[in-house]
Amino acid sequence: MQPRVCFSLHQLLLLLPVLFAWAIILATDQCTLAATVNQGGQILDNDLSNESTGDIANSGPELARNYMDALLADPAAARTKLCGNFTKRSKVAVIYTCFERMEMIQKSLPSVFRSKGIEDFDVFISQDGITTSIFDDETFSIPSNMRHVYIHHPVNLCTGLHMHFVKSFAFDIMGYDILLIVEEDNVLHPQALQLLARMAELSVAEADVGVVSILDMDMSAFLDAGRFGVGLIPVRPTTGHLWVYGIHRVKYDIIRPMMHAYYDVIKGYDYTTKHKPPLKFKIERLLMQHGFPASSPLSQDRFFLNSLAKANFTKRYQTLFRFFEPIGSYGLHFKHNSSFFQGMFGRNMYAGTVDPQAAFDVTKDPRNVEAIRDGVRERLTNLIMKYRKAKPSDELVGNTFDSLMAGRLQGQTVVQNIQGTNKVPPSPPPPPPPQTVVVCTTSTGVVSNGGTAREAAVAAAYGDAKMMTTSKRRLE
Repeated sequence: MQPRVCFSLHQLLLLLPVLFAWAIILATDQCTLAATVNQGGQILDNDLSNESTGDIANSGPELARNYMDALLADPAAARTKLCGNFTKRSKVAVIYTCFERMEMIQKSLPSVFRSKGIEDFDVFISQDGITTSIFDDETFSIPSNMRHVYIHHPVNLCTGLHMHFVKSFAFDIMGYDILLIVEEDNVLHPQALQLLARMAELSVAEADVGVVSILDMDMSAFLDAGRFGVGLIPVRPTTGHLWVYGIHRVKYDIIRPMMHAYYDVIKGYDYTTKHKPPLKFKIERLLMQHGFPASSPLSQDRFFLNSLAKANFTKRYQTLFRFFEPIGSYGLHFKHNSSFFQGMFGRNMYAGTVDPQAAFDVTKDPRNVEAIRDGVRERLTNLIMKYRKAKPSDELVGNTFDSLMAGRLQGQTVVQNIQGTNKVPPSPPPPPPPQTVVVCTTSTGVVSNGGTAREAAVAAAYGDAKMMTTSKRRLE
């Protein structure tokens, strides 16, 4: 006789949400990629999203919660459903996240596949739901020899659930050692991923370093590219600003319970309402429970950084040079016109080639720190002598150096302000009112004491002066 399997009514009720969620996943073709293998052994994209059904197109927070709960409840089943017969070949996962901004995706996604050493990584494309597939655009395609997995979710995860999915997928479902994340509004330098992977490896031995990231500002005007092209600095994050970044499993394992706690709070809610009751109050209560700053932004990225800090990973490794071009002037992170965005961040990225394996923490050798300080003084002196016929004060040099070592120097803006070529675009924040005498300070002290409004703008480009801090903050 076959043994009878009996469930109580209470047990059946507990199982219903999971069963319902898997019914959603299995019932729709939009939910996944099924990776197929051709005769050459290459993984090809097989987009099964097709046309969304009415139910899926109008899916809400409850469907998103059921979908995510089911994936997280059974990692083995989720792996098969999301990746088909895909075979892991690397310890490093590169996940490109996107929504529907095709004009950006067409620029940024090809840069991922043009990356040097891309064959050494496993590449995934994770597209949020309720939008047509990025491959529905006939002008866009990926060469067939480029191994990748494309996942088109059947529901709208918004940024909160989507970023939780990315981390859980890489570490809990797929079991990777290193996760590298590229958002859709960045065009990568050919060696950005190699460098980021090396940074994640180096972070393991650093007790206070959690996440690793590519610098989002342009500080190149004040640095020796030949000597410090692969230089790294440990910085304390001041915002939840993460565009191109990575983390090692040994760091994530420690904060996993906190990240799941955030997920449990936001699931089932419209994430775009996180600044409104009741979700606002629920997230704030969670912040209090974990001892996070009460004034902290409510976003998933900020909670991620707060969780790392609570685990004593108070710093992140950051490059001294920018290895991507930011193109996200509107959409998820910013609401500016392109001219203002470019005036804020610029468009330049590191132009040379590097040896990613040679990446090093510049702060471990005092001679490197002094060389950077001397370089800042020399470059700042040359600029101000050329355009202002004067020498910079020691205080100005010191503040410039401090801002650079903190990873928050808007180098391009500094140069343009000194040259007198910086034109304030028609977007907030407004330029300072005309005046003849100004005093501009930062948290590190007086930057400019006396002078013109133009000189005040020069000062505002340093450190965390209010104008620059406000303008660059990510909309969370």
